Amino acid sequence: MLVVSKKLQHKGVGSFAVTFAEKYAKDLKKSAILILTTADNICAKGCYNKLGYLVEKSIRYAVGDGIERDGVVFRKELI
Repeated sequence: MLVVSKKLQHKGVGSFAVTFAEKYAKDLKKSAILILTTADNICAKGCYNKLGYLVEKSIRYAVGDGIERDGVVFRKELI
């Protein structure tokens, strides 16, 4: 899970973390990354789009609080 504090949002922290995770996954010879976010998380969706992630599918899922939410699964090929 990636959470960026309000104070650091829109300063490149999220992009840095995702790019770091991509490099780590490539080093492990992984072929793709999937990212799940809630459908209403406009900032995260914009970040993932900017980094080249594409929407793979929309889903409905429950998080730790048990409440079901609409979500979006993003995918990026690493090869």
